[in-house]
Amino acid sequence: MNDSINFIDNVTKRIKSTCFGHFYAIPDFKIRARLMDDVIGRYVGSNSFIINGKRLEFSVEEFGEILGIPSRGLEVDNKKKAKSKSDWWLRHFAADCDIRRDVVLQAITAINKRVLNDSLCKTDEDDLIRLWIVYLFITVLYCKNSYRIGRKFLDYVSNSANVPEYNWTEFLHSILFERMDICRDSVVRRKRTGEPSKLYIDGCVMCLMAWLFRHTFVVAPYKAYVKNEPYFKKWGGKIRYLKEKLDLLDDQEVFIDEISFEKRMDMIKEDHVPKVVSDKGSSSSTSKHEEDSNMNSVEQKDCFVETELCDSERRRKMKGKEVQDHESRGHWVEPKSSFKIRNLVLERREKQKKEVEATYEELFGKRVNAKKPQKSKKEKSKPTITSVRHSGRLSATSVTSSSLSPDSKYN
Repeated sequence: MNDSINFIDNVTKRIKSTCFGHFYAIPDFKIRARLMDDVIGRYVGSNSFIINGKRLEFSVEEFGEILGIPSRGLEVDNKKKAKSKSDWWLRHFAADCDIRRDVVLQAITAINKRVLNDSLCKTDEDDLIRLWIVYLFITVLYCKNSYRIGRKFLDYVSNSANVPEYNWTEFLHSILFERMDICRDSVVRRKRTGEPSKLYIDGCVMCLMAWLFRHTFVVAPYKAYVKNEPYFKKWGGKIRYLKEKLDLLDDQEVFIDEISFEKRMDMIKEDHVPKVVSDKGSSSSTSKHEEDSNMNSVEQKDCFVETELCDSERRRKMKGKEVQDHESRGHWVEPKSSFKIRNLVLERREKQKKEVEATYEELFGKRVNAKKPQKSKKEKSKPTITSVRHSGRLSATSVTSSSLSPDSKYN
């Protein structure tokens, strides 16, 4: 919002001193439409959503905490077609003009041009502050598809000193949920039929995104921003999407109550360490039962790796490859390819197998896989040899041949 609007220092200071001043330096906050559709489609009424079987309520108090705006005071009247009682805006707009985004931006630009001529007066400064707040509501807080706002709203900013006296939290929260039922039905119908929809949710979608990030493990925050205030500013900058859909969240990745950013960062590190690497090899067995148990545990690890490899393949096919590239750069303790992980498990299984076999041989005096000696098939004796054996006279040649026979020790 601020990229296209620049003010002189005095006006900037006055804007930052208002109750909406912290929005003057909004970090880059990109909205993902598909993720918004996903959460809106899970709306169940009473300001609540069902995510992974858990009911999460987006209360008025939490809305104000995320945005850092006044949550007590006078009621803001949102009646349609209400007429404005103030006339300050007539200096910049025609009486029958729609208060649209482009019109407000043109008025701000026209006043700023007077700075070049050193003709900016106190009234112009007051109007710039009023127009900036109007522009903030049209583009961020009270955002509608038409990017316009009713004239009645101009009364609330006619005196910037009175702006904090209104309960903006309750007003903006009601705008966000005003059409949530209709938008949910539209999302569900579009998913079922594939037909496009022209319905759009009104209000501060940025706040809904920040609330979703707060209660799920969808996104990893940008470390340089986690100490920012108010809460929505913690999710600006180069955030990394960990999940593309809410269906991919595990049960422990949906939080009814907020968790600290320290715990969140620890979860991110744990999530990127291959679980196979942290598993310790089981000890060698001292009984046949323990031997079978060890062999089964090795087989289970092998199956676990197969699952991990499938998950890895699934992630590679998901969208947001740039996000996943970031994932693979900084947080793996020991980055390993799927082939290296498979080889690691095979080596461990072979090592454990040898340990089990060694223990078995020590206890029972023979190898686990030792095959019983098979007697060689007797060939039909020739008449001459038969006569020699019956007579009991063995030639030197026959003795030597017998001693070299592999079955001689069993005769």
